[in-house]
Amino acid sequence: MTKPEAARAAATTILDSFEDLLGQANVADSGEARIGASLILTIFEQFRSALCLIDAGYSSHAAGPIRSMLEGVADLVNLSKDSGYLNQLHFENARNNVVLFDELLRLKDVPEDMKEKVGEWREIEKPIRNKLAKDGHQKMDLAQKMRDGGIGDAYAQYRILCGMVHTSITSLIARHAGRERLTELGYCRPAEPDVIGMLLLIAVDLLVRAGSELHSFTDLTEDEVNAVAEEAKRVWAAVDADEGA
Repeated sequence: MTKPEAARAAATTILDSFEDLLGQANVADSGEARIGASLILTIFEQFRSALCLIDAGYSSHAAGPIRSMLEGVADLVNLSKDSGYLNQLHFENARNNVVLFDELLRLKDVPEDMKEKVGEWREIEKPIRNKLAKDGHQKMDLAQKMRDGGIGDAYAQYRILCGMVHTSITSLIARHAGRERLTELGYCRPAEPDVIGMLLLIAVDLLVRAGSELHSFTDLTEDEVNAVAEEAKRVWAAVDADEGA
């Protein structure tokens, strides 16, 4: 398993190289480009937040933002393949908003002015949802998005991250009791080094996947983006090589 110290240093190097590329990019003038670029920015911010949790000693909780990175990458690769996927995102956005607004309107003791405002928002989103549903859009699960985007291999990573994020018996024992299942529970315990290495491995992989789509939404060339992605892979491979030596 990759040593966490070497992996953490490599993660910074890789992030810096992609952020330098971000600073050179101009986003194309289209809706799909702005959403695609925004997805990349959010994925990069989630990567930074995961590093903050790891550095602060809360590595097991870094699985949360890393899982969100994977969800963003699934939408990103589909949007990169087909600009029409933007309508799927609009459908899901409107659908989720309507569901939320309906729930709010069913709550008791909601102030009338708030009900009125939520009702107005609902009437904006409902026609969008209905039109896109009529056009054939429907709710898609993450596994389908990943298969359609050609990253179905990452679904196992998603299951691992979910297992760490959910408050299951397994995750609670791992976080607070450890492998020995001691009767004395730990608070803010650092994760095992192999767990930290695994999380960094997944996060870096997702960061590179996201950064590799920059040319689809900006004026950066594919060659410019690929050069940074290949260097990132070389930096990470060097970490693996050191571990195996």
